[in-house]
Amino acid sequence: MKEKAPRLIHLCVLDVGVYHIFDLKTLNEASDKLESQYRSKTWKNKLFKKQRVYSLKMQEGFHLQKYVNVFNTIIINPVRLSLTINDEGKVIILLCSLPSSYDHLVPKLTYVKDTTSLDVITDTLLSHSQR
Repeated sequence: MKEKAPRLIHLCVLDVGVYHIFDLKTLNEASDKLESQYRSKTWKNKLFKKQRVYSLKMQEGFHLQKYVNVFNTIIINPVRLSLTINDEGKVIILLCSLPSSYDHLVPKLTYVKDTTSLDVITDTLLSHSQR
């Protein structure tokens, strides 16, 4: 299993990350290298993650459910780097990242209550999209 593990990691890692672990032989070496490259808590990684979060923009015509999945994946990453984005911040980022075709819906979502949760906003958007 120790011999197979690095090969399995190579198969699972995106093409971009394979070159980091290409010549490593053991599972621990590959794991440590990937950890240092992608889960490091340096300010550069924090900046990169924040840039991804704050520059997120849904393309017009993109399927909303797929976008919500992408959004949730990107929002989870700052948590791994010990960057906290509260629920209100996530709602704001999501609403600001929607294309102009959702402009009519955003005021309705924001005027309902003073505060609302990401789950409520997401559910409302998805149910509207299905209609």
